[in-house]
Amino acid sequence: MKIQIQTASELKNSSLTRTLAHETRKIRMKIISMFFFCFFISFAFSQDEVHTREGFFLKRVEHNLIMLEAKYNLDSKGDVEKLFFGDFNAPVEFFYAGVDGYSGLRIVKDSLDTSSYIIEIKYIPNFEEVRKLYPPHWLSLYRVETISFPISEQFAKKIHHRMSLQIENFKARGLPLISVGGYTATFRVVVDDEVWSLFIGNPQGKYIRKMADLCREIITDALDNQLDESKYISVLNCWI
Repeated sequence: MKIQIQTASELKNSSLTRTLAHETRKIRMKIISMFFFCFFISFAFSQDEVHTREGFFLKRVEHNLIMLEAKYNLDSKGDVEKLFFGDFNAPVEFFYAGVDGYSGLRIVKDSLDTSSYIIEIKYIPNFEEVRKLYPPHWLSLYRVETISFPISEQFAKKIHHRMSLQIENFKARGLPLISVGGYTATFRVVVDDEVWSLFIGNPQGKYIRKMADLCREIITDALDNQLDESKYISVLNCWI
């Protein structure tokens, strides 16, 4: 019978090999765990969000174009919204209306490069000034400012996908509560030949509130010249 005697060098190499194999298995398990975690969160995100005894809402699915009049269907937009987005329906639109003012964002394709996208941030800098006047024609006094940033196709498609899911899966249960104050949010996307919109007062559902919060964060960051799409993509990829 042969007895194999390993040298110190061989023992050291063998120990190192076992250690590396163990660390590799640990890394592999972490990757697999993270994959299933994100998959679960993503799956959960796509499920119906039940709006139970909360604020009012209006969900609409309509044709994007009115063919007889050869124009975009803007019926889901209020007067102030039309100041922001009155020329057409963009692939993604968000509108915020609160006691502190109006703001919004929309994502459009770059007219010079159709493979690129631009995010437009819109707000009314003279909101407080006009509100104090209480004029009969206050709408005409609002001054809408727009700032634009180039964004990646990945970010544009990701936020469109998530917002579409939120509108499509939004459902209501029970009677709405009377809501006073707070704010309203409007989400709007173009899907094929349709325009989908969801107008909601004081969104409280877990994911619809997170979507509203994310859009408001994007607006705030953009106004501070701190737009960071990698941060937003990270949130959209693994929503908690």
